[in-house]
Amino acid sequence: MLKKKLEGIPLFAALDADELEALAAISEIKTYTKETLIFSEGDTGKDIYFLVTGEVRIRKKISSGFKTIAVLSAGDIFGEMSFFENAPRSADAFAGMDCDILSIKGEAFESFLSDKPRKSFSILMKMLAISSSRLRNMDRYFTTLYQTARIMASCGSVVEMAEKILPEIINSLPVSGAAVYMRSIYEDEYDLVFSIPAGEESAVSGQAPFVRKLASGETLCDGNVKEAPGMRFFAPIGAEDGLTGFIAVSSEKDPALEDRILVGTICNMINPVIINLRTKQEELMKTRLKQQKWQL
Repeated sequence: MLKKKLEGIPLFAALDADELEALAAISEIKTYTKETLIFSEGDTGKDIYFLVTGEVRIRKKISSGFKTIAVLSAGDIFGEMSFFENAPRSADAFAGMDCDILSIKGEAFESFLSDKPRKSFSILMKMLAISSSRLRNMDRYFTTLYQTARIMASCGSVVEMAEKILPEIINSLPVSGAAVYMRSIYEDEYDLVFSIPAGEESAVSGQAPFVRKLASGETLCDGNVKEAPGMRFFAPIGAEDGLTGFIAVSSEKDPALEDRILVGTICNMINPVIINLRTKQEELMKTRLKQQKWQL
């Protein structure tokens, strides 16, 4: 069974039957139930893992808890960074759903590769390419969050924030457009605050089916939302205490899960900023009203 699983992993496509048998001898398959930790940030170990079935999520510890930074699907490798660096795990890996995982003992894998220098070069180069791609994605993820956080700190209005944040999203993701909608204080609807490319001023009913889904805190991938034509992905802003607004993204196909997580994180960052801006606006209005009353 293990040999058969290894045959299906592109990384080992160049290995012959005997080599696959030898690799199977230092491998095992384990089943993990949903939410089970596979390894924790800071753990020691050089074992590498391949997701056979299910879903694995990679998360980093941050000041407010944990943040998912990658979602892996069947066939993906993970844990390779510790194998290369001989360093503690740089993040948590946990089962996003019930899954089967094939693991290869790290030190034994090193010996296996050293016995096959020509074939090991191909395997290691493929592993390095995967790691490099992940590092670029993480760099993009944190750079975008850093830039948007800087923008939010300097904005004096929701409109200004939308105008400055949307270009960051479009430049960071493979998308063709984006828009910010915010709840109207007068009607049960969500007004278009700003969009790229520029669209006509419009409003979406608060009773629209996709809005009700966003209000439950869920993101939504649907390219056929008639109330927001051309948009494919929607992420809620402040859904727990009522939907404050949402970001809509336009793309040819559904954004990758990592990109959806990034947009969702930005929405989570926006909500307290909006509350703060509105509080300041209310205080300013109260001050102006008091001054007018005194003048009267």
